[in-house]
Amino acid sequence: TQLGKLPKLEILDLSLNNITGSLPKFKSNYLKDISLAFNQISGEIGSDWPVGHELLVELDISWNKLTGSIPDSIGSMKALVNLTLSGNDLYGFVPTTIGKISNIQTLKLEQNSLIGRIPKELFSSNSKLSSINFEGNDLSGTLPEALANLKYLAELNIKGNKITGEVPKQLCQAETSLEHQELSSISSAKMQDNCKNIACPINFLFNQETLSCEPCPYNFFSPYIGAEGVCIPMNENDILQTLWSVTYGPGWSKINNWNYDGVRTCSFTGISCDDEGNVISIILRNFNLRGTIPKELSGLKHLKVLDLSDNMLTGHIPSDLRFAPLEKLDLSGNHLVGLIPPLLCRSEANDNGENGEYHCYNIICPSGTYGETGYGECSPCYDIDANDTLGRTTCISVDLPKSEVAILATLTFAASVVFSLVAVFVVMKVCRKRKHGLGEMTKEVPDSETVNTNNFQVDDAPLQDIPLKNGGGIITIPKEASVDDSVEWRSYNRQIQQAKKRSSEKNQDYARQVGHEDVWLDVPR
Repeated sequence: TQLGKLPKLEILDLSLNNITGSLPKFKSNYLKDISLAFNQISGEIGSDWPVGHELLVELDISWNKLTGSIPDSIGSMKALVNLTLSGNDLYGFVPTTIGKISNIQTLKLEQNSLIGRIPKELFSSNSKLSSINFEGNDLSGTLPEALANLKYLAELNIKGNKITGEVPKQLCQAETSLEHQELSSISSAKMQDNCKNIACPINFLFNQETLSCEPCPYNFFSPYIGAEGVCIPMNENDILQTLWSVTYGPGWSKINNWNYDGVRTCSFTGISCDDEGNVISIILRNFNLRGTIPKELSGLKHLKVLDLSDNMLTGHIPSDLRFAPLEKLDLSGNHLVGLIPPLLCRSEANDNGENGEYHCYNIICPSGTYGETGYGECSPCYDIDANDTLGRTTCISVDLPKSEVAILATLTFAASVVFSLVAVFVVMKVCRKRKHGLGEMTKEVPDSETVNTNNFQVDDAPLQDIPLKNGGGIITIPKEASVDDSVEWRSYNRQIQQAKKRSSEKNQDYARQVGHEDVWLDVPR
């Protein structure tokens, strides 16, 4: 945009508009305040975007449509005081480089799709952080004890994540002024336990209306602290009904008996149970499932096989699946995006963890890769459509059959030869016209210097024989040419012979390549 070209721009506030397009780059090195909140800006925050804005104090690009990860280069904004990236679809990890911003006081990353642990590097004893909001992400792990180092902390919101364990006692006992402290937006008068002020314990939910922690109903559970929304059912029939509902069961492509009166859970199409009636296998491959993968599947405490491959599922993979004792997990061939949840990478599904080695690609192939099964052996894929998709089983850029590659190579070479011949024919006609216009004279050329240009190329363009009169080395030259130019002609003749030799070698190399079984095209990305 033109605004981005202003060389001395210091303050820009275009919030609460309907601005579309990508995040603009700014030429000015004097920017102190950027506010683009509540617009329709999309795309990613490029790694080079924060660079050059060392004077920026306020950055608010919340409630847009930004995707991708938060770049590590965000830490180069040394003067930043308030950073607000809330309400986008940012995924990946919270950059540890934010901890290098010594002046930062407000960090708001709520309502995104961030995963991984909350990095302890953010909370040094010299930090000035007073307000932290991570609500509504998919952050996991435990709360770092380093949070107790924050002397100015007045607001901490971690609700709606997937954090386990307990609130560190050091944080519960931190000597802060409770009259100014609004941890998790829960009034300290409503609760006596300071730990509950920070996050509700496991098997409890935060009630926004009563500002209190309420236990999960019977036969429901919640494995996370600070949970909100609904508890996860433990009744297997309820879980399967949730799966049918959120994946648009009425639109499933294969005939099934789900949701029919009188049909037992273990008799559902694609469901297998053990002798005690516990669901141990769900196989719904190529059923045209749509929507997202429900986290409620983690409540199936005996589930060993989960195959939802080759469907139309979207969104992110829920890390909750790690709570099911899976031995096989196949989510390939869908439209899943984002990063593989780190804690799910510790699952032992698909022989992950064999020999003590755990790898995320054993769960599902990351974006930018593909594999025959969509997990396990994953290779790079340069197909542009694969950039953001997990679990691809094909890759257009490298899956072209070798026979087709050889044919395509031959056709391409043939086409280039035909084009070159046509070009030479046109050039010769032009030369003839010039010759007739200028008149011509002849010059004897010794037989030893006679030029025969059959079957060779110069710069990949095939040349025809230069017509010589009388068959004895007579060459046509314009009148303007010097009669005594034998030195120039010998030089020209040597160039022709060298070109002939190079072309012959090049053609032999090409012939060897086309005949080789491993010939490939270098397909552009």
